[in-house]
Amino acid sequence: FEAKRERDKANQRFEKLRDVAKLLMNETNDSLLKIPGNLQIQNNLVEKSVELLNSIYEENDTNSQFLSELANSYDKLCRNQFYFYREFQKAEPICQKAIEIRRRTVDLEAENPQMQTQLVQSMLNAVELYQNTGNLQFE
Repeated sequence: FEAKRERDKANQRFEKLRDVAKLLMNETNDSLLKIPGNLQIQNNLVEKSVELLNSIYEENDTNSQFLSELANSYDKLCRNQFYFYREFQKAEPICQKAIEIRRRTVDLEAENPQMQTQLVQSMLNAVELYQNTGNLQFE
């Protein structure tokens, strides 16, 4: 009985952290996009959201919905580093992490074409990054 209660608490914690991260990544960040000159604040929000999601990644690495949200966050952070800051070296490992997580979602849901489409999109982000840096080799 105690183990079930602890598991329920852990699940509630996971859901709360996930909701906070989604709020930061989506609603708050999207609202900031409408206000000019908030690029640094937007990027900080995305980075903090990724950190928060990473903190719960290890214990939830079989939840494909969560992994998809995490990969979305990495894709957004990669695009921010690439398009807004032109920080190609910072963007590259972030793009690779998105691809790694997308591959995990495809492994978990091999029959789900949406997971495969998202993997391809993350790979296309990386290809665009590499084309702009002149480095066309990636894992």
